[in-house]
Amino acid sequence: MMNKEISEADRLKALHNYNILDSISEKDFDRLTKLASLICDTPISLISLIDKERQWFKSNVGIDVKETPRNLAFCLHTINDTTIFQVEDATKDERFKNNILVTGDPGIRFYAGCPLIDNDGFALGTLCVIDRKPKVLTESQREALAILAEEAIALIIERRSKQEVKQFDHLFSLTDDLICIANTNGYFKKINPAFEKVLGWDKAYLLAICSIDLVHPDDLKSAENDLQQFRDGKGQLSPVHRVRTKSGSYKTIQWHTTLDETSGELFCIGRDISLEKLKEEQLKDSEDKLRVFFENSQGLMCTHDLEGRFLSVNNAGAAILGYSTQEVLKLSLFDIVPDDNHPQLRAYLSKIIKKGRAKGQMVTMHKDGSSRIWLFNNVLENEFYVIGNAIDITQRYHLEKDLEHVKGILEQTNKVAMVGGWEYLPQSEKIHWSSVTKEIHAVAPDYEPELASAINFYKEGAGKETITALLKKQLATVVVGM
Repeated sequence: MMNKEISEADRLKALHNYNILDSISEKDFDRLTKLASLICDTPISLISLIDKERQWFKSNVGIDVKETPRNLAFCLHTINDTTIFQVEDATKDERFKNNILVTGDPGIRFYAGCPLIDNDGFALGTLCVIDRKPKVLTESQREALAILAEEAIALIIERRSKQEVKQFDHLFSLTDDLICIANTNGYFKKINPAFEKVLGWDKAYLLAICSIDLVHPDDLKSAENDLQQFRDGKGQLSPVHRVRTKSGSYKTIQWHTTLDETSGELFCIGRDISLEKLKEEQLKDSEDKLRVFFENSQGLMCTHDLEGRFLSVNNAGAAILGYSTQEVLKLSLFDIVPDDNHPQLRAYLSKIIKKGRAKGQMVTMHKDGSSRIWLFNNVLENEFYVIGNAIDITQRYHLEKDLEHVKGILEQTNKVAMVGGWEYLPQSEKIHWSSVTKEIHAVAPDYEPELASAINFYKEGAGKETITALLKKQLATVVVGM
């Protein structure tokens, strides 16, 4: 019996992998069915393959149909065993007497089939013979049918091998990858056209020289060591070497090489990664420059994940926060932002995830408990992490607050002392009066004076003349106490 562990799904997968279903007629298969019919003295002989819903005939003698429903197939019983399955008289067999292939055309009475089992144990179908009258095969006929079945499965396997060779030859010719067979001394035995396309050397030249002669001097020792490892029996290697082109430049080739232990030959596939290597070097250079900028920035430069955990931070930023860089990397934004500001922090994280960037003002706590105020402009990178850039504006913020406080006090003092002031901007010829000045001159709060009218508020004499002279001389903003 066949291996019970083999599932029908696996058997069907194996059958389809042979790419034989619905293929055209082939003389080698037709010869086998003709021989089977002659040897077994039957009018019908088939090479039948059992698919999911049908049995399909690769070769048929004695009937014209190419397939029948699977549930009618005698061969379905044959593939469940490893020996010949024989039905002497189908009309007397409970399994088949009501089968329409028995009760109708072609009127099957006798059936004998031998399973077609491949090297992996999958029964793909059968070689069978059929008669319209009861019959029993002789021992020599059974033996011959078994031999012909072995030939049939060998043809199926060989057919796939030929297809694979044809596909490989097609790939061998068309691919831009370098494909070759070489010996462990570094000489090519067979190369594909991509060698000339990528390196510029013609086939005759490459087959006449040692591949080591084309390797960049700086990679020579590594290449020679690789060959020595293969000579010592190393099975596989994936080295990267720079190879000289006909123009004198070098291409960076990444090889995947396997040693065939039977022949002692090397099977190699090489891919030109020169462009990738250049981009890699350019990216590294760019990253190095960015790292220098990142590490030497005097503000806070950092990256954090979408939950606010720090991924990196520059030295200056960490120092302003009062921590070392290693200490910051153990924290998140929620650790350095005051609890009262956590709702704003969550709003910031939500915004940058949705919008891809966010900017504004943020308050953090120094390690000593004091607060720092930052102006930030952050962007989301690759939907995975945030690049942060912030400037410490703590001192400027407090100076502005102090200035506002002093300004408020001054305005209150001027109001109590009834000291007014005004400002003239020559570029725009605009004049601004303080509220006290407007109050002194008894004008409306929304009054907007012009230069001539403003001077006319002064009495004739030294005061008016002095103001006029100063304006002409300074041509700048002048504040005059009244």
